[in-house]
Amino acid sequence: MRFVLLSLLTIGTLSAQLKEYKPSRFNLFSKDQDVQLGKESADEVRKTMPMVNNKDLVDYMNRIGQRLAASKRAGGFPYTFEVINDPTINAFALPGGPMFIHTGLIASVENESQLAGVLAHEMSHVSLRHGTTNVSKANLIQLPAMLAGQALGAKGGILGTLGQLGVSVGAGSVLLRFSRDAEKEADLNGAQMMNDAGYDPTAMAIFFDKLNEGGKRDDGLVANLLADHPTPGRRTTYVAEQNKYLPKVKYSETDPGALAAAKQILEELMGHLGFDVTVTISPGGTEAWARGIELAMLGEADQERGWWEVATFRNRFVKDGGVWKIREMRRFPLMKTDIFQGWGR
Repeated sequence: MRFVLLSLLTIGTLSAQLKEYKPSRFNLFSKDQDVQLGKESADEVRKTMPMVNNKDLVDYMNRIGQRLAASKRAGGFPYTFEVINDPTINAFALPGGPMFIHTGLIASVENESQLAGVLAHEMSHVSLRHGTTNVSKANLIQLPAMLAGQALGAKGGILGTLGQLGVSVGAGSVLLRFSRDAEKEADLNGAQMMNDAGYDPTAMAIFFDKLNEGGKRDDGLVANLLADHPTPGRRTTYVAEQNKYLPKVKYSETDPGALAAAKQILEELMGHLGFDVTVTISPGGTEAWARGIELAMLGEADQERGWWEVATFRNRFVKDGGVWKIREMRRFPLMKTDIFQGWGR
């Protein structure tokens, strides 16, 4: 009886020290309007971005995402997970739950927990309603009447209404651009979400800190992510501090071989062709730089049209245990062209 009492007291103490993150009280949108706005915005993304429709790859993203969505920290929104054919290391979630993951992110993570960490972070922006809170604060005067008009059946949808205020879904949109405080909330809420789902929260912090170091080196592949997600500080420090108060669970990944299979799918879909490649190996033989020009099929939807993207690349490899492993990828897109139509089929 004394042991049970002590255990309950310990659990109570840990719970008291674990902050529960909630959406701002000030938001002119209802949760249903978040969901409607997300659906309308997602339709625009699908029209304008090169989507990857490979079922195995999308199913894998959904398995990770729905495992996270079962946590109460996810807010009960109807999350969906889709893949965009883009080499930059990025992902974004729209209000209400639609989430889009760049192929560059999938290619860059070292394990499933790091990928789950990025998803949990973005899902936290949804559950904490950061996007629509931003719009509410920026348009306090005009927005109430506009949203009331939507409730009465005004045409154009919520996205069309916001367009009159200059709010869009594109890069730099107030819907997707967050403050350092919002970033830290998304980190810590996302870490709790990961723990609930059985993923190690430290993996998220390690990956984001690594990306931040890439930003300091002016790595073009992470520029968009860091522009919309300013670093709130050393993530590994404050996530590790919160970890002390999280319930102890056994961490595991969905399938140890699933990420490697996903990366193989990406390689097959992209249809990379490198030429004029120069490889320089360091005097010690432990580091190498590969430079060259690359052709990449833009995605399944473009294969019939034969569109290719031409880019230069500069990738860094390090020899680890006798095996060359990629440590840094830099890719600089040049153009979209059909000059090479039919190549690599």
